[in-house]
Amino acid sequence: MNNALIRTFIRQAAELDLDADWADWLEALANIDMPLLPSLDALMKHGASSGADQLSGFFAACEVIGNIKAIRI
Repeated sequence: MNNALIRTFIRQAAELDLDADWADWLEALANIDMPLLPSLDALMKHGASSGADQLSGFFAACEVIGNIKAIRI
């Protein structure tokens, strides 16, 4: 893979090395008392489309691996 950003995303995913925005969003997903939108907005600000691209990959993996309806979105 020749794209440094994509290589970084893949390495982070493989090593479960989350940045603060992802950690905050996943914590909000797991905690019904935490609002989702502030952390989701932070993720969406990752580059022009990088945040949306990462979230698309996340939801695709959820669909493949498990039941996405169990996530409260």
